[in-house]
Amino acid sequence: MITILKRIVSAILLIFVINRGVECIASSFGCDVVTPTSSVLPDRAEGVCHLSLRGISSVPPRIGQFHDLETLELSHNIQLTELPREMANLTRLTHLYLDNNKLSDFPKVIIRLEQLQMLHLANNRIREIPTDILQAKQPTRSLPH
Repeated sequence: MITILKRIVSAILLIFVINRGVECIASSFGCDVVTPTSSVLPDRAEGVCHLSLRGISSVPPRIGQFHDLETLELSHNIQLTELPREMANLTRLTHLYLDNNKLSDFPKVIIRLEQLQMLHLANNRIREIPTDILQAKQPTRSLPH
C-alpha cells in the first residue's frame, strides 16, 4: 500500500512539474550514506552551492541571502525534513536537488521559485500534494523567432 502511495505521489509531482514547465528528474537509487560535517553555510555562494551528503538536519534561514545562487544541492541529507521560507529569496535558482531526504510535506517555498527549471525530489516521505500548487505561476519563456 505504501509503495502504491509513493508511486501516486511521484506521478502527481511529475504532473505538477511538467505543467509548470519544470524538468523533474526522479532518481530512484536509495542511498543512506552520510558524511556528517558542519551544517554551517559558506560565507558566500554564487552559482552552485554543494550541501549534499553533509548530515544537515535543517537549512539555516540565511540561505536566502545567496541571491546569485543558481544551483542548490541538498540531496542525501537524510535528517532534512523541511526548508526555510527564506529560500523564496533565491530568485535566480534554476536547479534544486532535494532527493533522498526526509521531507514529509511538499515544501511550499518551491512554488515561489519562479526561475526553477529542474527539481529533484525523489525518495522523500511526501504523501500529499497541496492543492494550491496547481495555481503556481507558469514560467514565461521566450521562443526564438
